[in-house]
Amino acid sequence: MITCPNCHTEALAALKHHVQKIATATGGVAGAIRGVSSALAESATADATVVNGRRLHRIANAIISGFRGGATGCFAGSIIGETIKQSLTAANLCKQCGHSFD
Repeated sequence: MITCPNCHTEALAALKHHVQKIATATGGVAGAIRGVSSALAESATADATVVNGRRLHRIANAIISGFRGGATGCFAGSIIGETIKQSLTAANLCKQCGHSFD
């Protein structure tokens, strides 16, 4: 078991693991929002030219665009998180004293 070299407690947080998870989740949410908003904006401009628009088609397009944007955002967030993770010098943080170490 890994312990803190400063206070010898076992209450540690793994910094590197959390960074990539947070970046991936943030990228996924941002990508999904971007995908849905892009599809809705596109359907709004189509409504101006088409009198009898297809609502089901617009809703399906927004959902699919959200999934596609979310997947792309997760992928990009994962790559960014991996880059940040590699640049971190400390892998662990002691919850007791706040000391960070490898």
